[in-house]
Amino acid sequence: MLHLGDSFVHAGLKQRLTEKLAPFGVHYVVRTEVSTNTVDWSRRVLADVAGVQPDLVIITLGANEIGSPWLAAQGRAIRKIVDAVGGRPCVWTTPPLWREETGFFDTLQANVSPCRFFETDVHVGAYLPRRDTVHPTDEAGVRWADVLFDYLMAERIGDPEKPWKLAPSPPEELAPRGHRAPLPAP
Repeated sequence: MLHLGDSFVHAGLKQRLTEKLAPFGVHYVVRTEVSTNTVDWSRRVLADVAGVQPDLVIITLGANEIGSPWLAAQGRAIRKIVDAVGGRPCVWTTPPLWREETGFFDTLQANVSPCRFFETDVHVGAYLPRRDTVHPTDEAGVRWADVLFDYLMAERIGDPEKPWKLAPSPPEELAPRGHRAPLPAP
């Protein structure tokens, strides 16, 4: 399994997924770079995928683009990333919103297929506490990882002894929802 992304991967997410996947014997490889975005990753993801040859790819990008006005460029970069995955099962998990987004998530939804779209705030359903007003605390990252892990296991189809295969996206998963605001803190 290959997990690509920005600094949000290190906000408890990677640590907990490593722990959750270990009993299954999953070789979990994490490649991250802080302060990066889809345009940056579109230039390098092909080499990362080719080097690891994963059965499943998790992508955690978008935190640095949620307020971006360059949605067309990001749409092209997202398509390039998805194409580089090469038809492997993949899940694109959004960061928990730390500020209002300006259409990036709809751009992501429009370009992410055949990857699955895991909108963190929707799946977690509650505010994830922040350590620096942006990144989730380690405890919040654990909660995020637990929900993501449960999603991966629920969406996995076929023989668990064979490479990963995910159920197809239901239509509502890729339906645009317009601008999103962060969930309020309790």
